[in-house]
Amino acid sequence: MPDDEPEEQGPVLLRQKLAIVVFTVTGPILAMDFWQNGGRLTFFGEVPLKVLMEIASVGGAVSFLLYAKRREMPWAWIAGGFAGFGGFYVHIWYTVWFEKESLWNVESILVALVGALPGILMYWGISRILRPRKLVSRPPLTSFSSLPSQESGDPTFSKSLPSSLKNDGVTDGIRTRDSQIHNLGL
Repeated sequence: MPDDEPEEQGPVLLRQKLAIVVFTVTGPILAMDFWQNGGRLTFFGEVPLKVLMEIASVGGAVSFLLYAKRREMPWAWIAGGFAGFGGFYVHIWYTVWFEKESLWNVESILVALVGALPGILMYWGISRILRPRKLVSRPPLTSFSSLPSQESGDPTFSKSLPSSLKNDGVTDGIRTRDSQIHNLGL
């Protein structure tokens, strides 16, 4: 089955843009809204933290499925679940642990990114493992006739050999013990 998706360096697809929006809404924005409203959500009122963590995990899994290529999809949802959970939970942990009363937007984004980083790295590793390898085709070596030889008068032959293997005329290429010692400088 050919992979008819665009090259890796191509433009970002619409589904990948949607994946980033889904991840952002279900992770850091959900955590920020929960924290700003004192344990309540703007549109839904009071929602248990456990339910919000599940929403963040499912949102991360769905967003990574949307972002992944076809060959990565069977595994991308696992990394997405980790990233969604981490992005949400570390944000909540950070605001509670450090008793934050105010939070800058950049700070919120960085905290969510640190939380999502294990899942993102897991996805990156999976995609590197599953990436198709480009094979280098070389013609098979069927005989030694294609190799350069001294008899063919090939000037690259003597350049490609180490000096200890070059034929300098001593007994038709067979080196004696004295000539080998001489070449070593002893």
